[in-house]
Amino acid sequence: MAKIVRENSKVKFRYTLKLEDGTIIDKDTVEENVNDEGIIEGIREALLGMREGEKKEIVIPPEKGFGYRDENLVLKVPRDIFPPDMALEVGGIVDIVDEDGSIYSASVKELGENYVMLDFNHPLAGKKLIAELEVISIQ
Repeated sequence: MAKIVRENSKVKFRYTLKLEDGTIIDKDTVEENVNDEGIIEGIREALLGMREGEKKEIVIPPEKGFGYRDENLVLKVPRDIFPPDMALEVGGIVDIVDEDGSIYSASVKELGENYVMLDFNHPLAGKKLIAELEVISIQ
């Protein structure tokens, strides 16, 4: 009898993550506890109950993927918070360190003479995703 993925199972699985238009954005084989934070909720939920060797294609809504876009996470900051020699470009990614030492990544959305518009939303926020899953083994 084939094993079934349950809460706290260590599972080795293959996945392909795509946008709705079919563009592949990630493809990998991983072995993790099904409850690890690194597994997005929609994939975790789909893995639960799957058997070794089983394949499945699922649609992951934003709330079970990378969340919805939050316009409060788009911030206009003074240009002078960055080193003067730092090359900034629209579409580039910058890391910001807060007073607690936590690091946050943001994409540069707009450059003004004295400001930079930063977007701290995950690049896949608000997107519906398609995942192809295959369970290889379960412990």
